[in-house]
Amino acid sequence: VGSAVTGAWNQAKALSGSNREKYNKIRGAALSAGDPHPDVVAAQWALESGWGKKQSGRHNYFGIKAQKGESGTTVRTREVYSGKSVMINDSFKNYNSLEEGIADRVAFIKRNPRYTKAGYYIAKTPYEAAVALQKGGYATDPNYANLLCKIIKGAGYDPGKASSANTQTAGNKNANDGALTRGVDSVKNAA
Repeated sequence: VGSAVTGAWNQAKALSGSNREKYNKIRGAALSAGDPHPDVVAAQWALESGWGKKQSGRHNYFGIKAQKGESGTTVRTREVYSGKSVMINDSFKNYNSLEEGIADRVAFIKRNPRYTKAGYYIAKTPYEAAVALQKGGYATDPNYANLLCKIIKGAGYDPGKASSANTQTAGNKNANDGALTRGVDSVKNAA
């Protein structure tokens, strides 16, 4: 099992190829990290980082803010308050690697009960999960869930289809990501 997870992480670390290939690598790593909605994690990565081109903190591709006492990087960011878009400086959490950043994104949602309360873990589709993230306050943009769903659709998946069905589709679609898909399936079957 450990080697399958390591394989998925190594695939995610090698972020080369088309946007769809990068999306699928992040998607596989999120699935290996235990997120029930890997398409949402991959879409967040794409949206928050401009498809991996920018980091809000060191190896922070998800816009996770640093808490008091955590290592962070201060950057200019857009927030929406009372319907108005404003630019502010804020501190974003630093990570030692992409692997650590993805794992903490998954853990961040688990350790913050507001996402459970908003329905992230009972959501059946990526759309429902994206709405739950927005309800839970992940982002201030009122269009956050719709933006995530547009990215999911653009990557070739159906945000209205059950997350498990999209995982099966991913295995069939991406011959180049076969090792990642097999590694992820091994982790799921061993659990």
